[in-house]
Amino acid sequence: MSFELIGCSQRLITFEKGEEIYYQHGHPEAFYFVKSGLVGLSRLLLNGKEFLGRVYSDNEYFGCRSLFSDQTYHLSCSAITFTEIYAIHVDDKNNFFTENPTFIRYLYSNLATELRECENRLSKMPNHCVELRVMDSIIALVKVNPDYNWTYREIASHCGCTTETVIRVSKKLRSNDLMHSKRNVKWFDLDKLYTERMQLANN
Repeated sequence: MSFELIGCSQRLITFEKGEEIYYQHGHPEAFYFVKSGLVGLSRLLLNGKEFLGRVYSDNEYFGCRSLFSDQTYHLSCSAITFTEIYAIHVDDKNNFFTENPTFIRYLYSNLATELRECENRLSKMPNHCVELRVMDSIIALVKVNPDYNWTYREIASHCGCTTETVIRVSKKLRSNDLMHSKRNVKWFDLDKLYTERMQLANN
């Protein structure tokens, strides 16, 4: 959903796959709107692995929380595919909040939803088996963009396990007819996958 925002300037920027949009601990100068493509927010862990915290797709805003809370970015952001985004520079934050009440309500609703999803995801990690976590990440990522061919590494980064583990679980999913692949292109039966996921969680 896009808005006609008052009290700001917008600039269209393109990023190639893998290109950094902003860095962890950087100071925000704008927030962003995805015109097309995929961007991922990630953190580099102490063990050298990357944790993919959240993914944004077409017509979604990101980078708002750090800008409006006057905090540095807690995650890095990079383009997962070729991406076009609008960088939105706010002239005066107080005036921006006053002049764009519908957008602010939309933004707070999105932030509350993201917080709930994050808390649910964190609460599941210590208790759910790795197979369940992999399935949850596949479902979440495919819902963001069902047309993108999510790699084993990206799925592993999202659920906090190794790529080898995702490959092992994926073999089981293929044998149960929940996943199909041909020439490195993967696709999933989300309805069957979700049913299997619920059965596994209830065991």
